[in-house]
Amino acid sequence: MKHKEGKAANPGPSWGYQTIAFWERWLPAPVFEFMLSIGTWIGLLFMPRQRQYSRQYWQALTGQRPGLLQVYRHFRSFMDSLVLKLRLGRGKVPKLCFDPEAEKEAFIELCNSSQPVLFGTFHVGHSDMMGCMLKDFDRKVAMVRNQVANSRDTEVMAEIFGGNLSFLWINDPGQFIFQLKETIQQGISVGLQCDRTEFSTKRECFRFLGAEREFPMTIYYLADLFKCPVVFSFTGPRRRQDPIAVYTSAIFRPRETRRSSLEAGRAHFQEILDQLEKHLRRYPELWFNFSPLNRPCSKAEVPRA
Repeated sequence: MKHKEGKAANPGPSWGYQTIAFWERWLPAPVFEFMLSIGTWIGLLFMPRQRQYSRQYWQALTGQRPGLLQVYRHFRSFMDSLVLKLRLGRGKVPKLCFDPEAEKEAFIELCNSSQPVLFGTFHVGHSDMMGCMLKDFDRKVAMVRNQVANSRDTEVMAEIFGGNLSFLWINDPGQFIFQLKETIQQGISVGLQCDRTEFSTKRECFRFLGAEREFPMTIYYLADLFKCPVVFSFTGPRRRQDPIAVYTSAIFRPRETRRSSLEAGRAHFQEILDQLEKHLRRYPELWFNFSPLNRPCSKAEVPRA
């Protein structure tokens, strides 16, 4: 989506985030929930492309065309995630806990080390909230993001996490790699979302949602280049005031040669995607890519992965 000044923007009006934050602060909780429901239905009406992409996702996940109520729940789940991030601006930091299937001990040991880490994640659930957990380790993280016009949620996170969180804007690829190198050399970890391919030239095919689909392999090329470990994480939903469950993967460490590193990286990433698909089948509303599904690969491309 384009902002009126021609700059890329998140879906919705430029004043949308500020309005939601105002409602959340001043309206009684039942009234605020009602207003969110109304706003979600308005979004369904005025965002036909996002509505179409939501249906494509449900079709790939379940094999059945979704009803309007399923699409509404998808939109509403995203709205609830946005509200959670905006609440950070008022000091309402959610609690997080490790999922029983998470590689908890290895993750804690890695975070307690002084080594820079490449933290991989996806546009799934409350994954941006991982900053709340990483803050407890006093670890500085630079998040790779596409800078857009209406991004109050990222501004709030930067304000809350202070000097522990910064952003690397990928909009200028020519400068990005130099900024990334400088960041890692300073001992700062980097967070990358690894489900969208528009800014990646390192793409390969992986099994996901019933097809071999194109995904970025950039994080493993960076791991080999800078000799940094890779660990993935994503979250479940939030149930009322319960802590948000965090899934963390096994740790990938680069091998001696680039070829062996990339081979091991492919196997590692496929394991992550298998776990992610299992997660989405349990919580289907948490896929927050309201964009076309990753491109299916042709038969000639599949053997590369």
